[in-house]
Amino acid sequence: MRIISLLIIIAVGGAVSAAELRIGASALVITPPLGTPLAGYYETRISDSVHDDLYAKALVLECGGTRAAMVSCDLISMPITVTQEARRLIERDTGLKPDQVMISATHTHTGPILPGRTARETADGPGGDLAQEFVNELPTRIAASVKQAVEKLTPANASAAIGHEEHLSFNRRYIMKDGTVGWNPGKLNPKIDHPAGPIDPAVSVVYFESPDAVPILTYVNFSMHPDTVGGLQISADYPSFMCNLLSRIKGESMITMPFYGVRHDGFSQLWIKKDEQAGTTIRVVLSEAGDPHVEIKDEFVRVTVRRPAPARAAAVESAPSSTAAAPATPDDAAPRPTARGD
Repeated sequence: MRIISLLIIIAVGGAVSAAELRIGASALVITPPLGTPLAGYYETRISDSVHDDLYAKALVLECGGTRAAMVSCDLISMPITVTQEARRLIERDTGLKPDQVMISATHTHTGPILPGRTARETADGPGGDLAQEFVNELPTRIAASVKQAVEKLTPANASAAIGHEEHLSFNRRYIMKDGTVGWNPGKLNPKIDHPAGPIDPAVSVVYFESPDAVPILTYVNFSMHPDTVGGLQISADYPSFMCNLLSRIKGESMITMPFYGVRHDGFSQLWIKKDEQAGTTIRVVLSEAGDPHVEIKDEFVRVTVRRPAPARAAAVESAPSSTAAAPATPDDAAPRPTARGD
């Protein structure tokens, strides 16, 4: 499979002056209506309240005569049909070409289902009409967020740093003593031999501010599964707490933009009430940020997709909802319920 990869190269090195770099940032609320089914688990969950709003956050950079846009949405994933339509609208409204726009999702497990994403997520069940309407409107909202960011383009300075946080996540795949691979078997399960791989503790942060030191946006990349809230409340999960904490530190006008790449099966070992540690870690990283070098490039990348064996795929898709239970904490010895997934 060949995909277009938009690369915003931000490396610690020479300083980027305001004369060379302009950025614009926006945050548009995309919270679905109550009654919309929630994504991420193997049973139907109908949202009954809002813990915190969901956003489509856009960052537009202009450097060396080239522009690029990055969008992060508080959703379980980003369907290709939504991306294609959003890029079409963005080009119409801003002139940015499709290969100048990267659109992603944070993978929150308390956002709306996106009908058509998987065989489990359809518009046929309770609240399905609300979910379908949400998906239909999503490209317009994403495009509006990018347009707002373009309209706010202003000279900016950038700082970057990489910190480490090793106490929040764990690898949810384990090699069991019988030689099999267990998925969420419970960290204290006596049948576990060792984790199947490492975690990624890197906390990558890029901070943008105006020439007169007014905070504009903080970009954060940290590999941990956003599944610490659960239940029936709509929520962006721990990224929301992180964003709120940094806003209290740097000012309400600053936007925090979370991105999550390869997560090495990294899962959270904290629930939302303890997520202050994540925000505190990023605050420390910000204090150590240095001047970066910024470039905008794009290239084609060929990606090999590993697909599950047919029997495994069929078993996952047909997992009965009766397996649902109150979410166990990762420290429980008993296996976590198979209904909690993605």
